[in-house]
Amino acid sequence: MVKSKGSLISIIFAKLKKMVTNYLGAAAGLGLLLFANSKKGKETIKSDKVRLAVNIVGAVTSIYFSYKEAKNINQYLKNLKYKKELTTANNPTGTGTTIDTDTGQPQQVDLKTVAAKIHDAFYNNDWFGWTEDETEAAKALNEITTADASRLAEIYFQLYGKILKEDFIEFLSPEEVNGIMGYLNAM
Repeated sequence: MVKSKGSLISIIFAKLKKMVTNYLGAAAGLGLLLFANSKKGKETIKSDKVRLAVNIVGAVTSIYFSYKEAKNINQYLKNLKYKKELTTANNPTGTGTTIDTDTGQPQQVDLKTVAAKIHDAFYNNDWFGWTEDETEAAKALNEITTADASRLAEIYFQLYGKILKEDFIEFLSPEEVNGIMGYLNAM
């Protein structure tokens, strides 16, 4: 998929915003630690309990944002490795087959549409992005055959830069993952 210049710029800004937010958060946490333990901080914060609380908040903030950035870097490295492993798609149109439940006949299904349904179920189903619709994601996955699962994973990665198998494992419960294990093993 060729991304337009506008979408590429928006992706770069989104990644940059995430990175800057994480670094600023970590720096703010370290700033709290340094202030609480400086001469000025000890003069300003008289209570040892309050200073301890500020130290804890500073440490937790710093660790949390450092962890988030390390996770982002790790995901970026995984994506690079996965991108190298991608083969040229055998089916550049992004279609697969499914079996019509009414007639039992094979039908064409657009893998890009299936990928979009899964991505929306995981990432775009509420205003805040804090919840996932696991049922919709699994239902979308069941629209294809396991033979098309690896092509779906390639298209999903090309569209969203995320590894489909990891998204399912992260967002679904162990019982739900067991229910789609045939698809995951085919990816």
